[in-house]
Amino acid sequence: MIGRGDYEIISPAFSREYDVIDESGNVVAQFKQINGWFSSGAFVLDNHCEFLDSYELIAVIIGMHAMQKAASSAGTAGT
Repeated sequence: MIGRGDYEIISPAFSREYDVIDESGNVVAQFKQINGWFSSGAFVLDNHCEFLDSYELIAVIIGMHAMQKAASSAGTAGT
């Protein structure tokens, strides 16, 4: 099986925007929320990677978002 590379996911603190960076430092995908604070979640994925399927990227980013949300909730639970 041929590898598809290593990727890094970058997201500023408290952000709902994620950049997927390849081994060369190039942004190969961007995932961001496009709606306002009081409406249901709507996101857009801009995938420029020929090795990663859009469904894969969506699953990974939703997982990352869930982990950030859980960590944020755990941090505020003790206050």
